[in-house]
Amino acid sequence: MFKKIIEKLYLKQKGNLAYYDGLTDLHNRLYYEKVLKRKYLKSEFYVTILDINDLKKINDTQGHLAGDKIIIETVDIIKTEDFIDAFRFGGDEFVVFSEYEIPLSQYSWLFSYGVHKKLSSENLDIALEAADKELIANKELK
Repeated sequence: MFKKIIEKLYLKQKGNLAYYDGLTDLHNRLYYEKVLKRKYLKSEFYVTILDINDLKKINDTQGHLAGDKIIIETVDIIKTEDFIDAFRFGGDEFVVFSEYEIPLSQYSWLFSYGVHKKLSSENLDIALEAADKELIANKELK
């Protein structure tokens, strides 16, 4: 826990803010590309991709502040779990690395998700792609 706090403080120092998403206070895709790909190269963990349902529609009909509230609500759910790392991958997509499969089915009304267990011998991009394929399959079921 202490290590996470120190790392977070360091990354927020001037020059490191580029690795954080201002709205969610999570890491961003740049952090994934520059740091996480090397940091977790030989690790084994679960990769979960979440995609907020109909965020564009919410933004278009209720405004971007309503969309931001949905984003923050999603991040609050993520932050209730004990995760290794989490980051905002895109506008409405988030990726979580965890030691266990996070129970998310009760939130299927809010977001769709895909999960893949990354093996220590597996490339992180391939694990992310596998989780993304499961996400796509789950979205098609809705």
